[in-house]
Amino acid sequence: MRAIAAAVLAAGGLGLAARADDHPVDRRVLDRRVSEAAYETVVLGTKLWAEKDYEGCFRLYQGSLTALRPLLGHRPGLATAVGRSLDAAAELPPEKGAFVLREALDGVQQAASVKALWDKLGGEKVVRAVVKDFVDAGLKDPKADLSRGGKYKWEGKDRERLEQAMVEVLSDYTNGPLRYTGPGPEVVLAGTKITDEEFRVMGGHLAAALKAAKVGDKDATEVIERLGQLKPFIVGK
Repeated sequence: MRAIAAAVLAAGGLGLAARADDHPVDRRVLDRRVSEAAYETVVLGTKLWAEKDYEGCFRLYQGSLTALRPLLGHRPGLATAVGRSLDAAAELPPEKGAFVLREALDGVQQAASVKALWDKLGGEKVVRAVVKDFVDAGLKDPKADLSRGGKYKWEGKDRERLEQAMVEVLSDYTNGPLRYTGPGPEVVLAGTKITDEEFRVMGGHLAAALKAAKVGDKDATEVIERLGQLKPFIVGK
């Protein structure tokens, strides 16, 4: 019972805090809370293990990770890893399963405390410059055909809205503070029938814009890989 109560306090309460007053929580704030909850869980679990309460330690880790997992939606890879650890530990005796879950908690704590990719890029100022260069290149390159044969002029307010939406999408995919609240790409791009080749060309322009902004190769590659997750919603729509 003590282990279950501790799990609720360490992890379940975090979810309630994240929804306080129905205001969205900045992802960096959420990451900090998740990291702190994982750390506190490990501290409690270590005490239970020292008392030879292996079952209690296992249940504490299991309950905390189960509660923390839904809060990692902005970190899908980490959420998947947690799920795999939970599944693997469920097939083991408590004294062995606890080690698997402890490793998962350490992974959550470490990953959630890592500097956000958004910040590594240089924040909003740099991202806006990248988006501007990216759009400029896409409009000038007939192989990218961002204007869809002249159908979209992307001038004035339309250009501002396009760039703002792209900044927000980049923020969403790099753990930044801005949120994209518009319709999904499958709605925005309905009927445009973007091809694989056009998507590839635009990826090249994004890579060039990141390089021009002096973003490191490793971080630039991660940005492109994350945005690559949008491909199924864009190509051919």
